[in-house]
Amino acid sequence: MNELNPSNRNLLIAIAVTLGIWGCAQNPGPSPKVQAEKIKTLEERLSKMEDDHQILLSTRDQMKSRISALEEDRTALEKKLIHHKEVVQERDELKALTDVRTSERDASQLRCELFKKGLQELLGQDDSMISTSRPAPSRATAGIPFTSK
Repeated sequence: MNELNPSNRNLLIAIAVTLGIWGCAQNPGPSPKVQAEKIKTLEERLSKMEDDHQILLSTRDQMKSRISALEEDRTALEKKLIHHKEVVQERDELKALTDVRTSERDASQLRCELFKKGLQELLGQDDSMISTSRPAPSRATAGIPFTSK
């Protein structure tokens, strides 16, 4: 009995297939009532998912418009920042120029003061040389009109 002849083997296969089909037939599957409940549950889930999908789409559209507005604001702020940097640079340049002009003015005033003192010294020296060499003429004899200051 080590080997089965082909007819016995075919008979065993047929019996196994028949028993398999008979076993599957014993469990007909879920009842129509259970299937209807499953379908109803699935339809409710589908409806909820469709509602969620619509909410997500509208939220996405709102976020896109918000992103667009924020990008416009960012562009405007970048332009303002560039303008501000230019104004600050111009202010710094004008401040430096003002400092240079102030130092030039101070140097000119100092030169004028030194020049004035130098002239006063020269006038003083000239007056002292004139007064020592001859008497100072009066205004009346020199023909200079008398004015009071």
